[in-house]
Amino acid sequence: MKIDNPTVSYPNIVMEAAANIVLDLFENKWYEINNISCPDFSVFFLTERIMTKYLENCYFLPPHNKIFTKNEFRGIQDRIVEKNILARLKEKKFILNDDKDNGSRFYFTRKGVRCVSKIIDENVLNKTNGFDKNRPLTFKHNIMLWLVEQEFLEANVDTSMKVIKKIEEVIFMLTPKGAAHLRYIVNQKLIQI
Repeated sequence: MKIDNPTVSYPNIVMEAAANIVLDLFENKWYEINNISCPDFSVFFLTERIMTKYLENCYFLPPHNKIFTKNEFRGIQDRIVEKNILARLKEKKFILNDDKDNGSRFYFTRKGVRCVSKIIDENVLNKTNGFDKNRPLTFKHNIMLWLVEQEFLEANVDTSMKVIKKIEEVIFMLTPKGAAHLRYIVNQKLIQI
């Protein structure tokens, strides 16, 4: 995963704190447990967040294990896992992102729509979660409809087309809620190291 890092230099104290946190995560096997093979994004993301804390605290940082509250750190870990899953899905060409909005908008590709039954964990697709497998739709279309109903995806029609003939001609964009829930709905076998 390539991280575009503009020519920003960080104070040594910020870089050391980020390195210490990443080292703690490695030692606690957090990367392994969460199937993260490339820590590049986590180093970048942690450095950015620590720099913010450094500036908020008037150029002072507490010890690395007290920089963030538990909730803040959980949120950071969630964003790192989310970014890793998005990178895996992108590598497999199931999704793509646009260059607008800093590449933060992700769309299902035609391949992603065709393979949605492999992407979404079958254990998630149950009545408790509002999935009705008996709808008069194909299984693939039923999953796409469920993802839209759950507000994990937003469906848009290409207005240049006069008639929509197949579901692959609809553009499905991941919503912020969908991106945040990827770790719970994506088949874990698909994103393992």
